[in-house]
Amino acid sequence: MKPELNDSNFEFPSWVAEIGQRIAWILLTPIFKFFLHFEVRGKENLENVSTNVIFALNHISEMDALMPSCAFNIFSKHIPIYCVALKRKYYKEQNTTRSFFYRPWLFSFIGAYSVEKGIKDFDKSLSRHIEFLRKGKNVEIFPEGKVKRNDNPAEIRGGVVALVKATGLPVIPIYLSGHGNTSASDFFLRKRYSILTFGKPIYPEEIFAGYDDATPENFSKIAEERIMKKILEIPNSKK
Repeated sequence: MKPELNDSNFEFPSWVAEIGQRIAWILLTPIFKFFLHFEVRGKENLENVSTNVIFALNHISEMDALMPSCAFNIFSKHIPIYCVALKRKYYKEQNTTRSFFYRPWLFSFIGAYSVEKGIKDFDKSLSRHIEFLRKGKNVEIFPEGKVKRNDNPAEIRGGVVALVKATGLPVIPIYLSGHGNTSASDFFLRKRYSILTFGKPIYPEEIFAGYDDATPENFSKIAEERIMKKILEIPNSKK
């Protein structure tokens, strides 16, 4: 049976995100700027990057996924940015009212495509995102895997390294700050100051230095040492 729009498994074709993410940009950019004082720093770090890229960012809020696209001009070559997301069942397990909005059709409309959590075969679980990258599109991924709501160390996932291994593309680290654990009152009273900072590109040769025989078993370690560490160092780097 052909899936209907309200079918929980329905997804739009990937080209729809070209439109959907720009609609989201029009709606969300002024909201982010007004209520969160959204500021973008470090865009000069992308000036000499001639290829499409993998954006890797820390994860502090459900708002994070669309912030990188809102950091660019609506007509930028960087949009859409296809996001690595989890399946809806994961969000439903969180028992939050927000899980209502985590639907495959809505996710795909804005360019977020899910992977199956726990699969050890990265080429299989990330196959669509690898395809996007090979077609010249940009992809974003959260090495922490989920929103980090406290100061406890996060378990870093190896998916970002798998994307680099499969495509040979550079990683652009992004550090987000200022809007983690934002309450409704903080948001509407404009008490938060959100900053998105682009770091310097990390190229495959730097990521895999000393790991010439890198295998999926050590992708998480590489991601933590060579990518997540760079993300977390961005606030302390020279302006």
